[in-house]
Amino acid sequence: MQTDVYMPLASQAVRQGALAGINVLDKRLRSIGTQSTTGMLIFGRTLACSGVTLAMALDAGINATKVAYKGSYRPDFMPNAHKVEIELVYDRNSRKVLGVQL
Repeated sequence: MQTDVYMPLASQAVRQGALAGINVLDKRLRSIGTQSTTGMLIFGRTLACSGVTLAMALDAGINATKVAYKGSYRPDFMPNAHKVEIELVYDRNSRKVLGVQL
């Protein structure tokens, strides 16, 4: 799925600026795009996402669905066995992973 989307990410802005500078006189490099990956720590919790959400995939007309996992990311007997919640979005037809939210 390829589409133009407003994505205010600092890392992507830096890449696009560098690409524009390289190509100012001669088109030497083309953009490979981005998968829209971001993460942040807010209120003591880490939030991260990459790709598209289920709503975005469905809006694009893709036969998508999601699977979810809630639990420890390590066995509970290990130190720092923090809880994690994951939603994985995929295309039902091709089984291609479209996005993930943690």
